[in-house]
Amino acid sequence: MLVRLAWVLARKLTRFLELWHTRGLAGVMETARERLHPTLPKSLSDWLNTYRPTPARLDEFRRKELPADAPTISVLMPVFDTPADWLTAAVESVLAQTYPRWQLVCVNDASPAPHVRPLLDKYASGRVTVIHLDANRGVAAATNAALAAATGEYVCFLDHDDALEPHALHRLAEAVLSEGRPALLYSDEALTDPDLSEVLAIRARPAFSHDYYLGHPYFVHLVAMQTELVRRVGGCDETLPASHDVDLVLRVLEVADKVTHIPDVLYRWRTHGGSLGHQKKKVTTEATLGVLRRHLNRIGRTAEVSPHPSQFNVFDLRYPIDPAAKVAILIPTKNQVEFLRGCVESLERTVPPHLADVVVIDHASDDPATRAYLNGLRHRVVTATGPFNFSAIMNAGVRQVRGPYTHYLFLNNDTAAPEPGWLERMLGLGCRPDVGCVGATLIYPDDTVQHAGVVVGLLEGADHAFRSWRFGKNHYEREPGDNCGLICDRDYSAVTAACLLMRADVFDTVGGFDEQLAVGFNDTDLCLRVRAAGFKVVQCAGAVLYHYESQSRGTADKHPADTALFRQRYADLIATGDPFFSPLLQPDPIMTALTPRLTCPSVARPRTVRIAFPGT
Repeated sequence: MLVRLAWVLARKLTRFLELWHTRGLAGVMETARERLHPTLPKSLSDWLNTYRPTPARLDEFRRKELPADAPTISVLMPVFDTPADWLTAAVESVLAQTYPRWQLVCVNDASPAPHVRPLLDKYASGRVTVIHLDANRGVAAATNAALAAATGEYVCFLDHDDALEPHALHRLAEAVLSEGRPALLYSDEALTDPDLSEVLAIRARPAFSHDYYLGHPYFVHLVAMQTELVRRVGGCDETLPASHDVDLVLRVLEVADKVTHIPDVLYRWRTHGGSLGHQKKKVTTEATLGVLRRHLNRIGRTAEVSPHPSQFNVFDLRYPIDPAAKVAILIPTKNQVEFLRGCVESLERTVPPHLADVVVIDHASDDPATRAYLNGLRHRVVTATGPFNFSAIMNAGVRQVRGPYTHYLFLNNDTAAPEPGWLERMLGLGCRPDVGCVGATLIYPDDTVQHAGVVVGLLEGADHAFRSWRFGKNHYEREPGDNCGLICDRDYSAVTAACLLMRADVFDTVGGFDEQLAVGFNDTDLCLRVRAAGFKVVQCAGAVLYHYESQSRGTADKHPADTALFRQRYADLIATGDPFFSPLLQPDPIMTALTPRLTCPSVARPRTVRIAFPGT
């Protein structure tokens, strides 16, 4: 108990010092005011009501002059036995759109409820197409019937018991025009109670991550796609009992060039006990497993796919390791023999000898106990000289082992692996040709998260995602994090070099660590250059190690020169925002706190990711 309390107090003090260092007294006072301000939203409903566009903003959207190539958007809505007030709300939410170029296609899937047909017929008009099927065929078939009647360049999907925000189609059209007509677009959304009034959750999403979507279909609404592409892939698969939406997204992705995320709440998702997902969890899981496996087969990627042991709609993907793969685990150290011994012994317990060699990079250790330990170590020891420069030390280590290794694992000496399998998980991802860097989930000794990815712009530089979240009881009973972001592999802008796996050829391509960044941000800079070279940086949720952060050098080392250089080099990224962090969130590692008193901007900043799968 005392150890846990000490760690909690130490982290709180560290956070205070970081805030003071990066933002000064003004930043500390502003943070305190935000937390104590009596007018801050007291609930998610209050937050959304504050954020939603004002009548003046909606009028601004209505008055906006449209270019000649502004798209027409067809809203596809299958209908089956929807309560009258819910169905009315869904249709009225389309009629209230500020964007004028739309079509609504309602397909009545042979609803037995007598109110459905006359209610829909009341709305039938030039822009509202109503189709009545003579037999119940299911959601996928009804969606395909709506698709056949769509006249817009894009289609988007509205559930018969949900509602669009009034500026939803405006934002879609805006992003279509600004982002060069992407194949697929998705937005943020609000999950509500059955009345659509009480907000239960705000899904503020990151830019597109294929790995994240495979592990958990993290976006559901609002989704729009090019009509021609949807028709080209054959629309919804009517043979599926569930998950036809995930299947359609994946098949469109296989022929897509760009995916755009719109960071704005455009959809209200009514949650209630009668929804398909609540009724058919087992069926949904089995259907999604098949969908994922067929998608991986089509794109030429091999993976073992299984459901998460405790979390619904989360899937574990394990990629095979190239038989030729060989890792050099590079551990820099100076004295601190107890940390080094614990790290090395944990590797000996958890890493198969044929898979990796342990290499200690000694930076002029002069402690007798450390020297004696290094002299008796059965693993290879190389040396690095000169003033402390993490980048130079790691580059020197690579130069001395370069040759037989396909991958390098950069590992701090104050880490420890608790159980086997972590390296195999990382290496499976690292053997993929599209992946350049792989990070691990690092936890403090009190079982809270230290690192689950790096977000550029936090603390006005960069910081760890999900820092201070509770990790959970064990690997199988973990805290999922917001939108299951802590238990899924996912793209980030960077990961920490406290445990970073990297392909040797990619390391050479980008020129290794930048030795101008001696202490701080060298790993973030490395990852950003890897991404700029066209490779993915993936955080591996299944690789878990303990990390006694900064124990070997202390937390007071603030590396101001490195910070200044990093901010100068990546000023544009810091200003525009990390694409894998929502602009609706406060710039805080906790990753869930919505920015208070935020209001809907005149123009949203879409985040677009180019994609291509070699097997398609």
